[in-house]
Amino acid sequence: MKRVSLGLLALAVMLTLSGTASAPQQNSATQHQNKDVWLYWYDASDNFYEMNTIAGAEYDLEVEYGVLVDENSAGGTLLAKGYQDLGKPHMAFPLSFLYGHFQ
Repeated sequence: MKRVSLGLLALAVMLTLSGTASAPQQNSATQHQNKDVWLYWYDASDNFYEMNTIAGAEYDLEVEYGVLVDENSAGGTLLAKGYQDLGKPHMAFPLSFLYGHFQ
C-alpha cells in the first residue's frame, strides 16, 4: 500500500472508533423528567408553608386533610401551588397545583 492510503486508513479507523465511543445524549426535557423537582409550596391564601417534591407535598396534604390530593382539578378544591422561586411577588406562574377532593 502507498503511504497516503495508510494515512487515510488510520484516519478512518480513528474516526470510526471516536464516533462509537460517545454515548447518545438525552434532551433536557427527558433529563428533568427523571429527577424529583423541589418546589416552594404556598397554600391557597398564598402563604408559604414548605419546600418539597410534588409527591411529598401530596402526601403531606393527604395526611393533614384526610382526603385524596392530586393535580386533577375536576371536582377538587385548590389546596396548594408549587413555585420554583421563594420570593414574593411571584415572578413566574406555579409549576404545579394540588387539589383536595372532599366528599
